Amino acid sequence: MDEIIEDVLTLTWGGQDIGPEELSTHGLAAMAEASWDQVGTDQDGADKGSAEAATLQFGGACRLRCSAERVRRLLENLFRNAIEHGGDTVTVRVGALSDGFYVEDDGAGFSGDDPEAVFEAGYSSSDEGTGLGLSIVESIAKAHGWSLSATQSEAGGARFEVTGVDVEAVGSAHS
Repeated sequence: MDEIIEDVLTLTWGGQDIGPEELSTHGLAAMAEASWDQVGTDQDGADKGSAEAATLQFGGACRLRCSAERVRRLLENLFRNAIEHGGDTVTVRVGALSDGFYVEDDGAGFSGDDPEAVFEAGYSSSDEGTGLGLSIVESIAKAHGWSLSATQSEAGGARFEVTGVDVEAVGSAHS
């Protein structure tokens, strides 16, 4: 019940438009690492046992003009989704695009013919899922004025692309 309440509150909060005063420039890798650290713990810091064997990799660094708090939540939801559907040993890759970024995994990918259906509130391929995680991701992207798409990764897993982002490319170092 707590997870559902938290998801609904985040969905509501994430869907609110973001004003220019809430935007600043943040490194994608730093936000991804902070989000990854949160995936294996609950709000009280207790281990939930999900991301210990999973791997996070980077495919190009960039800086984004965004609300860091909301983007971290977007990334946390994508990471949890990858682990829930790809297993504890899934590899998740985050990287830069010319006009945004992607998050992909080497898990099982999407069931069905329409990967975009995963963004519908209530959609879940798991009996334990609330079906709100990817809907939250979409609402956060839209609040920034970005586009979000889902497709299959080269490794056969899920790939999410966030485009329409004000991106500043940086060297290979995490920033």
